[in-house]
Amino acid sequence: MKADVDLTALDAALSALADIDPLQAKIVELRVFGGYTIDETADLAGCSHATVSREWQLARIWLYREMRGSEQLTPVRIITDAAAAHTSSRRDPETTMS
Repeated sequence: MKADVDLTALDAALSALADIDPLQAKIVELRVFGGYTIDETADLAGCSHATVSREWQLARIWLYREMRGSEQLTPVRIITDAAAAHTSSRRDPETTMS
């Protein structure tokens, strides 16, 4: 299922996240826009699989709270759907977490 995303709101929320936690913002960018798996993201970010998993989950929660006032689908679901679309050929259980 493809979701309509308010890219302006997502960009603003992601910029705000980068000011607060640059690692979480980098992880979101790599996972959502780069389509990387947790392991690939860990390698590119220079941290462990566990750190990426934890920070990915926290970033999704933070973005949801930041964007929840918009009239879009819940951002956690949007981000999960976007990441799943990029990695559909290589199933990654972390992308289907809600």
